[in-house]
Amino acid sequence: MWLLLLLAVAVVIQRSSFESNSADAGGAIAIYGPLVQIKECNFVRNTAASLNGGAVYVFGPTQETLRGGFSLNKGVCMVISSSQFTDNVGSAGGAIYIFNATALNISNVQLVGNVAKWGGGMCVEEGALGRCWPWERTCLPNENIWVAHF
Repeated sequence: MWLLLLLAVAVVIQRSSFESNSADAGGAIAIYGPLVQIKECNFVRNTAASLNGGAVYVFGPTQETLRGGFSLNKGVCMVISSSQFTDNVGSAGGAIYIFNATALNISNVQLVGNVAKWGGGMCVEEGALGRCWPWERTCLPNENIWVAHF
């Protein structure tokens, strides 16, 4: 059992399998960074023991105030493709939890049997993404995707 914690500018995880891992947040992977790609991966029976993201926890950098009072929402741009998330468990985002997302591209991804109080498959909180999706807060707890903006 191990946890992959990445603090980076860009992260690419490809052709990897993560099975039966456990951590407080992000049972298999916890990432803090602005650019994340997960491609051709399998996540099976991973658990976020006390927090979010049964398999994957991604936290985008937060807002920064620039000279002259302008603010920049850094956030995370994330691409998930050709991957499977099966039987993962977390408080929010049974498979995937993303905080402070500015862009999200998901293609050919299977979310099966993942369990969470909010977003069995995926939970997206805050960030520009939470503000622009027209269906924010329309998914009920434990359905596949849950988007919240506070």
